[in-house]
Amino acid sequence: MKKNILKIFILFFLFSLISASQVSAETLSSRLSGKILLQVESHGESWYVNPVDKKRYYMGRPLDAFNLMRELGIGITDNDLSKIPVINDNSEEEKVDLNFAEKHKGKIFLQVEQNGEAWYINPDNSQRYFLGRPLDAFNLMRELGLGITNNDLNRIQSALSNSEFLFSEMESDIHDLINIERTKEGLESLLWNSEVAKVAREHSANLAEENKILTELGVICNYPMIHHEGYEFGLYQSERLNNRDVYYFGSSGENIALIPRIKKISYQSEAVYECSNKNLESTFKSKLNNSPEEGKENIIQEEIELRQNLLSQNPEVEIIETIFNTDNEVIDDAVVGWMNSPGHRKNILTADYNEAGIGIAEINNYFFITQVFIKKVDCGYLGGPCCKKNGYLPYCYVPMSCEENICKEKG
Repeated sequence: MKKNILKIFILFFLFSLISASQVSAETLSSRLSGKILLQVESHGESWYVNPVDKKRYYMGRPLDAFNLMRELGIGITDNDLSKIPVINDNSEEEKVDLNFAEKHKGKIFLQVEQNGEAWYINPDNSQRYFLGRPLDAFNLMRELGLGITNNDLNRIQSALSNSEFLFSEMESDIHDLINIERTKEGLESLLWNSEVAKVAREHSANLAEENKILTELGVICNYPMIHHEGYEFGLYQSERLNNRDVYYFGSSGENIALIPRIKKISYQSEAVYECSNKNLESTFKSKLNNSPEEGKENIIQEEIELRQNLLSQNPEVEIIETIFNTDNEVIDDAVVGWMNSPGHRKNILTADYNEAGIGIAEINNYFFITQVFIKKVDCGYLGGPCCKKNGYLPYCYVPMSCEENICKEKG
């Protein structure tokens, strides 16, 4: 039996502990309402159990945690806030209402009569803690955190899908690297847009699901595919954004990358087999580009059937060793690949774009990475106010018209 070595290169196409086993999940989430939980069996990932919906929210990095706190924060007047005692401060003791403080423990309040300063009400002592700068707030929340096993954590419903949790840091890291590239060219950094990221993530998830039948570990060749066209919730990113109620943009763009998790495989096989992927991508892209919009879905479905048939002809192999790319290697491969591709580089360095979101999905050791860019605008979008400029009639972005100072679909 001869030993073959199959090297898989980057495919880049233009594109304190608690144990509560005796407690029900519902009771567990109620018991831990408002607490910060730390995954002691993992890497200390932190979660916040929102007392409003009893779901857990992943806190990520300091800035992510800070933004989450403000997103989940509840407005409060200075008078009501003074009813909750400040940790290590008795200066306003006469205003304290312990019943009020007990009722709101675990919540995050924002001072609406000040500058939106954030306060966390510790459920252990019903006292409030000031959440200042992102890093200070993050460190404070972790200091107050309670260790929890993965088993118990999984019994509390997550506000995020598994992919949102698993890949949120990778998405954020790619976003940061993209901004570094923009800064090198003297451009403004892109702001992170969570709504845009959800649209990008959904497209990546659809691509991953599509590739489930085109990829397999125990064979010599795989035939993954990516494309900008979608048929689940919009053909292109602008339609997908609109179909998820994101209208506030004047222009948009999209980059997609397909990056393998596997760097190298060693296997044993007596079969001599050559992968039938020569010109596969260029032929597929040519068909898509030359097809009218109404025919693109059929072309994609035909391509899936073709590649599924090619995969079924692969001989099975006995895998001896598998070497994987690290998360950082996957991230770097995606960004470097984009920057080395003229079309993707143009999107990244388009000065008009000011916000973006990234979504990642994975299937059978392949990452599908989508970044959507937008030029966020204050007027001219569907349902928004018409734009006004001296010497011009009120206007909207094509293909909308301005009617009664509101941008509406033509016809």
